Amino acid sequence: MSNDIILEGWTEEQPIWPSHSRLYHLPPVGVGTPLVESLTSYIARLGASHSVHPRSLLLVEVAPYLSALAHAKTDELRRGAMSRLLTISAVWNGTTGSAKNMVEALTRLTERQDLHLLTLLPFQEVFSHKKLLRRSRAWCSHCFETWRLASLPIYEPLLWCLECVSVCPVHNQRLQWCCPYSDCARMSPPLTGRSEVGYCPWCNRWLGSSFHLLGRAPSAWVNEEWKQQQWVATQLSEVLAAVPTLPAPLRRENALMVISSYVNETMSGKHAEATRQLGLTTSTVRQWLSGERIPQVRNLLQVCLSLDVSLLALLLGTAHATSGRNTPPPQLPASETKRRPFRRFDAETLHTALQEAVLKPEDPPLSLNKLAKRLGYPSPFLSHHFPELCQTISSSYQAYRNDKRESTFRARCAELDQVMAHLRDQGLRPTEKRMRGLLKSPSILRLPDIRGAWKGKLSEMGYT
Repeated sequence: MSNDIILEGWTEEQPIWPSHSRLYHLPPVGVGTPLVESLTSYIARLGASHSVHPRSLLLVEVAPYLSALAHAKTDELRRGAMSRLLTISAVWNGTTGSAKNMVEALTRLTERQDLHLLTLLPFQEVFSHKKLLRRSRAWCSHCFETWRLASLPIYEPLLWCLECVSVCPVHNQRLQWCCPYSDCARMSPPLTGRSEVGYCPWCNRWLGSSFHLLGRAPSAWVNEEWKQQQWVATQLSEVLAAVPTLPAPLRRENALMVISSYVNETMSGKHAEATRQLGLTTSTVRQWLSGERIPQVRNLLQVCLSLDVSLLALLLGTAHATSGRNTPPPQLPASETKRRPFRRFDAETLHTALQEAVLKPEDPPLSLNKLAKRLGYPSPFLSHHFPELCQTISSSYQAYRNDKRESTFRARCAELDQVMAHLRDQGLRPTEKRMRGLLKSPSILRLPDIRGAWKGKLSEMGYT
């Protein structure tokens, strides 16, 4: 009997282990819903899942896949590249090449194939990148607090990144973009080096809690205007929720077909009347139809409001435009302006600082613009409140500039005389080519006053 024991089901084939991603295969939040996560929020959560700040994650893992950050020859990270990149982090949620590059880099690192759904890349053919995304971070504190109490993931939806959205469609309150704590009150880009979702990157305090009371509809807002803001948020929410089911790529010809049909058929080719009914200018519509310009989101929403159709139906080309109205179309309200925090005007302190600049000027003296920047005020503001002191500072700086210009001219003329005399002593004509080879700064011969002095000196030496 053989000593070999053959076990049933045994195989000598090597097992095939599944490949794993470089970074965590972190699933995004809300794909296929109105509050789909933004890519900048995903980066912040991905960094938190690895217990590192977003800056470290981008610097160590993502930067090698972004060729624009490194020198072509040395492959070393350009100086200040990461800081500049975080400053413009809003574009990663948009339709440009920067968003595409970031998606491709994170896809390779996480092996997730759905990260493009966290941006507006599916709409790059239908939405212009102009006035598409807000540059500063915005949030609904009520959403943050609700998710925290329900132990749900804290994240920032892509909807909050859109410039024309000012209202949360879930809680019908204004979005906030300044830290609610009075000793901070700062705005921030969508992603910073130390971002943590739901917290202020500057003071590291929670942005939820009872601060949702700050977002209630103010009494100063017109009721109809508030409804239009809610309508804008609802329309864009519907479009973002439908992204996974939309045809790829989405073409703007569908929306233009609806607009063209309205202009040529419903309005019988009367372009001026049609554009008036749409609430747009004639040149804007003509540029759309000719393919010269991609429509902006707000203008497409204006078309939808004027024609009483949904934005999703317009993008798919299934909307049916109605006949013109007798009254002017309603105009969408502009996005809420960003107001600077209130700053008290300390006239006595400013007067003392300006007077000190006059009595004890620095060497070299400061210009009014630089002094105003140091004090934190625009120079026209200081000139309006302290005209005499500002005029004295400007005159003193202008006198310094004139003296410096005169001394520089005299030094250049002295060097010019020395070089010309040297060439003459060697029996050489002081031509422009020979002069350039001996001057410390050959480019000064291009200056009109120096060139005039050179030609005058040639005549004195007897050269014609």
